[in-house]
Order: sequence, then structure tokens, then C-alpha cells
Amino acid sequence: MSNLFASHITDLMCSFYLTCHLLPQENIKHFLHSFQGCTNRLLSSVYQDICNPLLVAGSRALGIISKIITGPLWRNIECKTHILDINDTLTALRSFLAEAKDDCSEVVTGKHLPFPEESCKIENDIVMAELFKPDETDVMTIQVLQALFSCMLNLLDRQAADHLPGGKYFSKPTDISAESKSVLKHNKLPEFFFGQLDFLLRYRPNASLLCNEAYLLYSHNKTDEWLQSLDDVTRIQLINDSRKEGKNIRLKFKERLKTIEEKRVETLKLKEKEISEKKKREIPSNAEKKKALKSQLNFRKNVLLQKSDKSYFLFSSKKIQKTIPELTEQLCKLVDESKSVARVESSSSSQVSLLVGKTIRHKFTEGTFIGNVISVVPGFCKWYNVTYDGDPAVYVYQLQEDYADGNIEIVVRWYTAHTVAVVTFQFN
Repeated sequence: MSNLFASHITDLMCSFYLTCHLLPQENIKHFLHSFQGCTNRLLSSVYQDICNPLLVAGSRALGIISKIITGPLWRNIECKTHILDINDTLTALRSFLAEAKDDCSEVVTGKHLPFPEESCKIENDIVMAELFKPDETDVMTIQVLQALFSCMLNLLDRQAADHLPGGKYFSKPTDISAESKSVLKHNKLPEFFFGQLDFLLRYRPNASLLCNEAYLLYSHNKTDEWLQSLDDVTRIQLINDSRKEGKNIRLKFKERLKTIEEKRVETLKLKEKEISEKKKREIPSNAEKKKALKSQLNFRKNVLLQKSDKSYFLFSSKKIQKTIPELTEQLCKLVDESKSVARVESSSSSQVSLLVGKTIRHKFTEGTFIGNVISVVPGFCKWYNVTYDGDPAVYVYQLQEDYADGNIEIVVRWYTAHTVAVVTFQFN
């Protein structure tokens, strides 16, 4: 849980308290409207927000979450207990979220809490007591809380699965308990170190990584105070021994960098291997590839009636089946030849060429469908590429025959804001 996120929730909780549950002459609304006045855009925006019941209900909902969930959970995380001790807290929180996501009517009154020990603080906490007082935002607050609790439950199940019932750390294995005795429950320390390292890299860019690491550890561990507490002889002896170990420390540091680099390379290779295997699984088998190539060749030979070298349509040579690369090469040659053929249309079909780019009403035995004529198939002036409403596939038809039979109509559409007028012009 981010400390920055927790602070934002606290701010919203305080804004709700200052907006709704102070004396009329003391709250923010009165201050902005009657005393200070909205003298700039920011204050005007704040005033508009605090007058919006939904935003006020959202602030109240986040304030309740801060008091009953994020606040107690953050205090539990910061206390110096074993990291596995948080399992019980997370389990109680999950049970609460599973129930409250469906009914928050008792949550807004403070009767249903994830951690019952926090109930004693309601009377002693002024803000907490005001959050649970009934007011006109109860209905919207319940709706906001139920939506947030549902999302929080999914997030908790995904990110803390190992610490929940059924997880590998839920039973608190004794061997892991000993090993993880000093494991932190939060990320504040690494965030602090990375922030300090970022400053040092900008403040003295020529310093080595080992030098910055030594500086951070020396200052954080309060090594100087510990050295000053020793007698002079012991302190001087330790400093001299540390100087002698400088060469060995640098060698170990280089070995550590080399190990990190090797692990990164190994991880990268494994990732590349996974990507390669995934692509292989997505590619169909050789039999399916060959079947698709044969279908394309048959389509150009028997349907499009493409005129070309007969050997391009053969699947075998001298009783030996052709390979996938050979079939692919044949198909590519046929495609190239079709593109080079001049498009010659007869005068009798000049009107049909106007169909390209038009919307048509195409009659079939199954019914009538609205389609769009995309283009003429390259090299085959009698064949057209057509798509139909509601179907992403591209179909190829010899539209001259349907045109001659009167099964094709051009549909002209005018689109307005509210209606669509369809006017049909049929060729005579």
C-alpha cells in the first residue's frame, strides 16, 4: 500500500469533515461563499465540488475506508512484528470485503468493521464519529463503498494470494519464519534508498556505484556513532582493517555485478524462448499451411480462371509432393501475374464498374443483404471484393451475372443526427 495513496485518502476524509460536519459558520462552504469569496478559478472549482452531493459522498466513503481499513492496516504494517503475522489481518480484511461488497448499510453506521478492536475509537475520534453519523449522503455513500470494496477484494486476492487461506505462506512454515525474521512489511526503506541514490547520482555523477552504496549504508546504519562509542585503539584498528579490505571488497563487488549481468542475460534468453514457443503455438501445423496453399491455388484455377503456366497449379512433381516453400512460391508468382494483367472492361459492363465504392443491396436465395463493394480483384475485371454489414469477412463475387439478373441494387444513404434515410435506385 502506498504511503502517498494513504495520505490522499486522509485529505479527502478531512475535506468531508470540514465541508459537512462543522457549524454552518465554520465549514468550507460558508467560508468560500460568505467570507473569503471565490476570488479565483481554484476556489471556484473547490466551491463547485463541495456543492456536488456525489463528490461529497465519495469523500465520505474514502474517509470511512481510511478509518476502518487503510489506517489500521498501515499501523499493522509499520509495527515491528513478523511479516507472517499479517496473514490473520489480511484474512479478516478479506472476509469483511466479501460481505460488505454486497451490503454496506451497517458499514456507514459503524456497526460492521473489519477490525472490531477499532470500534472503541469511534467515540474518541471526532472525525470518525462524524463519518458514521446518518445524513443525506447515506445512499450514495453505500453505492460508492460497495463499488470500491468489490475492486479492493479483487486486488487483495491477486496481490496477497500467498498470505490468504490456501496460500503457501498462510500456514506460517517454521523454516520460512526463521529465514524471513528481518523481512520488512512495507517498501518505505527501499524507496528511501533509491531516492537518496537518485540525489547522489545527480549531485556527484562521477562517483562509482560502490562508493554511493557505502555512503548510504554508512549513514543509515549510524556507523559513525558506533565508532565514536569505541575506545581509540579499537576504533583505529577497525579503520585500518577496513582499508586493507578495500581491494577485496572491490573484487567482490565486480563479481556481484557480473553475477547480476549473467542472471539478466539468462532471464532475457528464457523470455525470448517463451516468446518463440508462444509464436510457434500460434502458427498452424504444416498440414494446415499446405491445405491453405492448395485451396488458394484451386481458387485461382477453378474460380478466378486465371490464365498462367499450368505448372503453377500442380501440387506434385514426378509423383513427389511439393513442399510448403515451393507451393508458396507458386502462389506468389500467380499473385504477381494477376497484378500485371491490364484491366479491360467491355462497354456493355461499363455501368457495373460504377459499383466500386458503392453500397449495394445484394439478393441471395437466403435473403437480401446490404454490402459495400471494395474493389475489383486485380487482374480479374469481372470479380469484385465485397463486405457485408455485420460480417468482417471479404467475399469475392462475379457481380455481372447478378447485375444481369436484377439482383443488385445501389443503396444511397443519407445520415442525419437522428435518422437514416435509405433511397434505392435500381438499374433499368
